[in-house]
Amino acid sequence: HGTWSVLIHLFPEANIPVLQMSLDETLSMRDHFELAQKLKALRDEGVLIVGSGNIVHNLRAIKRIEGDDNGTYDWSKSFDDHIKHALEIRDVTQLTDFEQLWPTEAKLSVPSTEHYIPLIYAYGATDEHDQLSFPIEGFQMASISMRTALWT
Repeated sequence: HGTWSVLIHLFPEANIPVLQMSLDETLSMRDHFELAQKLKALRDEGVLIVGSGNIVHNLRAIKRIEGDDNGTYDWSKSFDDHIKHALEIRDVTQLTDFEQLWPTEAKLSVPSTEHYIPLIYAYGATDEHDQLSFPIEGFQMASISMRTALWT
């Protein structure tokens, strides 16, 4: 569901070409970042880089609570805040070495990396001149961050 779940809302007519990448989970986060930097040149050609995933994605810890952020775990909010701050200050070390920096929160927030790695690719394709915004923030079911990072 990587690209389709996002693009169906942006381009409901499906009238754009799409190339979906596979993620090699044997690579380190730093390796993913270095690979992502090579995508920067595509932006100059008008290619839209989309990373679809979640900063915090722990399905084993979900709570079936209706409404807004009520019931969000402290660890999920804290980890999401750490990553938001790292994006704001463009600190690649915090983005790639989160398991060493915040081991308890990281283990709970990113029990597997397939939902986190797309953020590294989206971030890696940006530069210091891009403006960062977060048009969507919040959590679903206490352990799924819905934060959206947008670079323009």
